[in-house]
Amino acid sequence: MNVSKVPLVILGIAIGVSWLVGYMMIDQGLEKYNELVDSHNELIADHNELVADYNELREQYNMMTAAFDELTADHNKLVADRDKLKEQYNMMTAAFDCDDATLNTYHYFTDKGYPCKIYAGNLELENERFDQCNHVWLLVDVNKDGQYVAYDWGQPQYDAQHYFGYEQTYKQLVKAMKADW
Repeated sequence: MNVSKVPLVILGIAIGVSWLVGYMMIDQGLEKYNELVDSHNELIADHNELVADYNELREQYNMMTAAFDELTADHNKLVADRDKLKEQYNMMTAAFDCDDATLNTYHYFTDKGYPCKIYAGNLELENERFDQCNHVWLLVDVNKDGQYVAYDWGQPQYDAQHYFGYEQTYKQLVKAMKADW
């Protein structure tokens, strides 16, 4: 072997070893990089799953909040209805009579939006004078077409006598009730 070629051979071996070491380091770096990419992709998948779970829970929360709000509104209406019934009950006389029944029927229909007229009369007389009135009842426009149906003691009445009498105001009805006390 020629001595002048030894440094070239050593240089070639050194370059080859350097290249081999560099290749192995790059290969190890690529493996580590690929591991990091895989780990990153797993984290993204986990994150996306958590976001989907969060969105589902948010939707359920919104539905429950809406249901709670609806229940709260229903509760508040029931409390208001209870308070109104208490007020009506407190207005009733000791002897529950026709003016008490008429007031209850009046509130029932007006709360539902039906036009009502309060009538006083005497069902045993025809063409009675006002001072002969001894009874009170209600006329209700149940179809909201101007055709009224008489209600006495909360029940519909179709006899002619219930369609004649003296129209009264709500205040007059309450005043008549208070006179019973």
